[in-house]
Amino acid sequence: MKNKRARWVLIILSLLLVVSMLLPYLAYAAEDEGPQLSSDAAYLYNTGTGEELYGKNEDKQFSIHNLSMLMTTFILIKDIESGKVSVKDKAKISEKSWRAPEPRMFLEVGRKVPVQKLLEGLTIAAGNDAAITTAEYLNGSTDKFVKRMNKEAKKLGMENTEFHTPNGSNQDMSSAKDLFILAKALTDKYPQYQKYFTESKMKYDTRPGKTVILKNQNNFIYDNPHSTGLKSGWGNHQYHLVASVNKNGMKFIAVTLNASTPSKRSTDIYNLLIYGYNQYQVINIARAGEKYTDFSVYKSTTPGPSTVAYKDNVSVVTRVGVPEEELELDYEGHSYILGGTKAGDDLGTVNIYHDGRLLTKAPVVATESFERVKGFHAALDSIALVFKQIFDFVSNHH
Repeated sequence: MKNKRARWVLIILSLLLVVSMLLPYLAYAAEDEGPQLSSDAAYLYNTGTGEELYGKNEDKQFSIHNLSMLMTTFILIKDIESGKVSVKDKAKISEKSWRAPEPRMFLEVGRKVPVQKLLEGLTIAAGNDAAITTAEYLNGSTDKFVKRMNKEAKKLGMENTEFHTPNGSNQDMSSAKDLFILAKALTDKYPQYQKYFTESKMKYDTRPGKTVILKNQNNFIYDNPHSTGLKSGWGNHQYHLVASVNKNGMKFIAVTLNASTPSKRSTDIYNLLIYGYNQYQVINIARAGEKYTDFSVYKSTTPGPSTVAYKDNVSVVTRVGVPEEELELDYEGHSYILGGTKAGDDLGTVNIYHDGRLLTKAPVVATESFERVKGFHAALDSIALVFKQIFDFVSNHH
């Protein structure tokens, strides 16, 4: 009887041991399934680390409706930056633009609108009339502009995209991954324009004495404090979102397509981003002004060594579980200070790596000012400096 009981105890203990060993793998498998989403398609990418994190029907084509305006915006900014057009230029408003459905900027036929306001009308008001006027101004007609839209899409590698209008329609098709490609190109190439996507409202003088205030159509910028844009879309009771965020240095672009309600779209983008946040951690390396090391001082009336400090707050984003000890710090720059250097002058950069991948560059600065010395002392320091440089070179290449 005792042997039988002991046998059962041994079996139970063995099963518990096996389960405990499998738990990490089961947890990983559950995590790897990704978030539960009701949208028909989704895509998540960490733009800070360059990692693709999640995809659901990411290459499948869907009608994207007014998300087409992202490409119209991309082309307008491209022409502004190339000098082809200026934000001060004025575009004439056609009857076709004037008849565009809502949401609109309320452009009036025959008047002229500054390109600056068209840019705001696209990024903030999501105005159909702004998109049509932009197309006509840049390429003469919407048909010619649509051809350019599709040409740009091919250049970017958007393989599952087909545009038919500058402002969006049921016929405009794309995929979650293609829209990510467009969003990344827009934010990478023209980061200085990203501020427009998070403006809560814009003003426009539709005619002398009449000013309209237009609210940003993308509710995501109000709901998420870490939002940096970009565009919400809707049509035929389907709701989409191309979102970009920056939370404590964690940067993501998330795309969801075909949610059945605005609230489900919001829930899906929230769950998608939480899934991304939970896979990363922020490691704080140093605060601005914190000591990095001491440098020798040459050709100065003030003797060294002198403290060299981090110029800014320094932090890196890594996968959860990476210990700070695994980070590699590699200094690049002069390892000494010369007379004439002022407090706050840049001296070099601390490059921070993990597994050979550069995470960030942290500049370091002088914390004191040094008066330059001349004559015999300077000559001696020149000789000493030559020997130091030779020693440093040999040490670094040994």
